[in-house]
Amino acid sequence: MNSMHTSLPQDQRGSVKLWVSVALVVIVIAAALVYYLMPEKVQYLKEATEQRMATSEEPAADPYGALYEPANTNTEAPAEAPIAATNTDESTMVTDPAAVTPAATEPNPQPRTTVAQADRGLALVMDDVGYGMDAVDTALGLPAPLTFSILPDAPDAVAAANKAYHAGHIIMLHMPMEPKDPDIADKMMGKTGLTATMNEAQMQRMMEKTLRRIPHVSGVSNHMGSMLTEQADAMRWLMKINRDHGLFFLDSLTTAQSVGRVQAAKAGLVWGSRRFFLDNDRSEQALARMWKTILKRAAKKGGCIVIFHANPKSLAFLQAHIHEADGLLVPLTALLHQPK
Repeated sequence: MNSMHTSLPQDQRGSVKLWVSVALVVIVIAAALVYYLMPEKVQYLKEATEQRMATSEEPAADPYGALYEPANTNTEAPAEAPIAATNTDESTMVTDPAAVTPAATEPNPQPRTTVAQADRGLALVMDDVGYGMDAVDTALGLPAPLTFSILPDAPDAVAAANKAYHAGHIIMLHMPMEPKDPDIADKMMGKTGLTATMNEAQMQRMMEKTLRRIPHVSGVSNHMGSMLTEQADAMRWLMKINRDHGLFFLDSLTTAQSVGRVQAAKAGLVWGSRRFFLDNDRSEQALARMWKTILKRAAKKGGCIVIFHANPKSLAFLQAHIHEADGLLVPLTALLHQPK
C-alpha cells in the first residue's frame, strides 16, 4: 500500500517532465520556422521599431524627395515618393526619355571595382537625383562615399550621372514602380515606370530603354512601388534583367510585404535594403534624432544603409553633421549581401 502511494507522485513528476520537454521542443521548432521562413518580415519589424524610436511617427514609406514640398499641412508621412521637380514647372518636366538625346553608355554596365565587405558602417544613398544640379554639386562636397540614385525621367539625369560617376561615386537607377495609391501613380509614374499590368517582355523593353539612357549604372532601386514590389512574378522578372546586366538591387522598402530582396537573393544577385530614411521629417530636431539613431546602428554589426533626398535641408544637415560619422562611412557596395 505504501509503495503504491509513493509511486503516484513519481508518475506525476514524470508526466510533468514529459510535457515540459514537449513544450521546449515545440518552442524550438517554432523559433526555427520563424528564423528560416520569415526572415524578411522579422527584419522589417526590427527596422521599423528602430525607426519608430527615433521619430514621432513611423516612416513606413519613402517620403517626398527632390525639393518637393507638399501643398497641404498634413503631417502624416506620405505613402510614396513622387518624382518632383526642382524649380521646374510641371508643364516643363521631361517625362519621356526618348525626348532627350541619350549620352553614350556602357554596352554592358557592371559594378565598379569590388569593394571589401564591411561588418559595420554607414552607407549613404541620395534619392530622387536629376532635377537640378545644385543638389549634386552640394553632395559632391560631402566627405563621404555616396550613391546617387537617379530618376530616369529627370531632365538632368544624364548630367548628374556623369558628374557623380567621374567624381568616384556609385550610380544607381531609381526606377519608378507602381504604387498602391492610383492618384500618386497617375501623377508620379512618368512614362518609364514599371506597372503591375506589364508582362515580362514589356518590363524588359522598358528596363532596356531606361538603362540605355542613364550611363554608369551599377544597380537598381525602386522609386515608390508599394504595389509592384509585392508581386513575386514582377520582381522575379526584374531580377533576371538585373542579373543579365550585372546590376545589384537595393530595396527601398516602401512596403513591409516587399518580395524584392527575396527574389534578388533567389536570382543570385548582390542585394541590400535600406534601414532608415534620414529625412521623412525635415525639421532640425527630427533630423538630429534620426541621425543619432543612425550613428548608433551604424556602429553595430551589419551597419545600415540610409536614404536621404536631394533637398537643401537634408544636405545642409549633412554638411553640418557628417563629421560625426568619421570612421563609419562606407560605400553602399560594402554593405550589400553577396550571393550564396
